[in-house]
Amino acid sequence: MIVKSCWASFYVGMNNWTLHFRLFGIPVSIHPSVFIVLLVLGGGLTAQGAADLSMMLLFVVAGLLCLLCHELGHALVAKLGHGARPVIEIAWLGGVTQTDVAPPSRGLAILMSLAGPLATLVPGLVCLVILGAQLGSLGTALAVVGVGALPMDWGSALFGSLVTPEGMMRLETMQTSVLMFYVLTNMVGLFWCVLNLVPAVPLDGGHVCALLTRSPLTAARIGVVSAGVVAVLLGWYTQSVWNLLLFGWLAYYNYRVMQSLSR
Repeated sequence: MIVKSCWASFYVGMNNWTLHFRLFGIPVSIHPSVFIVLLVLGGGLTAQGAADLSMMLLFVVAGLLCLLCHELGHALVAKLGHGARPVIEIAWLGGVTQTDVAPPSRGLAILMSLAGPLATLVPGLVCLVILGAQLGSLGTALAVVGVGALPMDWGSALFGSLVTPEGMMRLETMQTSVLMFYVLTNMVGLFWCVLNLVPAVPLDGGHVCALLTRSPLTAARIGVVSAGVVAVLLGWYTQSVWNLLLFGWLAYYNYRVMQSLSR
């Protein structure tokens, strides 16, 4: 009881630091837990020196931008598509967009679900265009970002085929922190987009799957398989325990949903 009371007090205390503002007329709240999670994912537990600290802070900014754009994608489609009044809440490693009325059609509901992952790519695309202007070639910018955001063999092949001599010269004069922000924003946006398109609840891909199959039970069954396969493949390819645990948890969550719906 004492531990539970301390945790509740801590959480209430964190709520006092929640950011509240409006964006495009949409109320937005950002819980401080988001910054804690992003700091940890950005290397906060192993950071040493100014370089690691700079990288960590850049990751936090990039991650927050992608999370905010993701929820804005849902909210703007709801607001412009059927006149809903959305409210955005971002906490821990995700967010939720609540509306006062549900989408009037299945097609609009699917569009609203897909708008989030697609909007996650917007910050990275903006960074890509700016980098292209600075390097004098959009192809060179795409190659530079690809080295960081794509698997090593794909990124290297892209770099070798698209980079120009002029772009390479300009690249050598760019500030490392600025360049890393561009790359990190694309990496986070691409990963978050792909993650949310996996057909497993409670991800956007899972909601789309449920809408298309018209069966939450079928969507949960698909979620168990898809999340399990992604957990094994991504965990093996990236050698990341985090990715293995994340998608493993998604597979387990969908299994529990499937059991609940089966009863």
